[in-house]
Amino acid sequence: MIVNSIGHFAAPPSPALLAFVIAPLAHLRPLDIAVIAIYFGIVIWIGFYLKGRSNTAKSSSWPGAR
Repeated sequence: MIVNSIGHFAAPPSPALLAFVIAPLAHLRPLDIAVIAIYFGIVIWIGFYLKGRSNTAKSSSWPGAR
């Protein structure tokens, strides 16, 4: 048990509440969030772009594929 500042015993906080008690590891500003969002957008766009190009190939690189 934990003793609080008054001298009374207190139960430790539950793990679900610790997310609200513990300070965050990083403080992201709007510019940081925008850069991360743009990065993920570009990565997802590249994935869809390359997927579309791979479906148009006439021959497959897999042996035995027809």
